[in-house]
Amino acid sequence: MIDAGEILIFLSFFLAKVYPTHNPQSPEVTSEALLTDEDIRDNVRTLTDKLSAALLNLSAKEELVKQHAKVAEEAVSGIYSIFFLLSFKVELVFGFF
Repeated sequence: MIDAGEILIFLSFFLAKVYPTHNPQSPEVTSEALLTDEDIRDNVRTLTDKLSAALLNLSAKEELVKQHAKVAEEAVSGIYSIFFLLSFKVELVFGFF
């Protein structure tokens, strides 16, 4: 499971890539407008919301996998029970001959 420290490391790494602190190009060559603090906060808020949604989705899928594994275990257990009963009946039938 992902903890808060890993999320902060990821966000800081991501923000460093998206919003570098230095620009190798001169302002005359750069056509992009600089982002304001509010734009950055909005982007971080958006990314945080998306990350939260992804974590919830992941948790729901993990729960579904656990449920499927339990159903599969019960099915296999049922199959073994059927084979055991069949082999027991075969022994009873052939034991009388």
